[in-house]
Amino acid sequence: MTPDPCESYEHLLVEYSDNELTSEDAASLLDHLAACPQCRNLLHRLRRSMAATQTLWGQNLTCEGHKKSATWKMRTSAIVGVAALLVIGAGVLRLNRPVTPTPLTLAQMEQTVEQSGQAARLLALADILARHQAQADLAQKRYHYIVETFPKTPSALIAKTKLQ
Repeated sequence: MTPDPCESYEHLLVEYSDNELTSEDAASLLDHLAACPQCRNLLHRLRRSMAATQTLWGQNLTCEGHKKSATWKMRTSAIVGVAALLVIGAGVLRLNRPVTPTPLTLAQMEQTVEQSGQAARLLALADILARHQAQADLAQKRYHYIVETFPKTPSALIAKTKLQ
């Protein structure tokens, strides 16, 4: 049985397609391909198969790249959305939290009582002045002074009503 000469060239076809043959082996294969239609046909089918494989791999890689990109964008959007909700939620909770007043110190209480007392005395004096027609102008000035100087006292509220 004589060995088939094509068998010795078949293993070279893949290397030839990948441009991995030495110049001597490539020259020998090209001489054989010129004379052998079966090996030319085999090389043609091998190249088509490799092209199809590369196309499929390229498409698959592209699709996976798009999927990864789309997945990453979705994850990023989700993370940004959750972060925004956390910030908004924290803001709402902070706004809805009841404000606890800071307790007044003894000195602050004494100052408030002192100011209220001064404002009450000045209001009483302004009321006395207002009863006399000649002193009405001076009474108005006293009411303004009480409103401006002691705005957080009950006497300031009464003085405002008398100015209107």
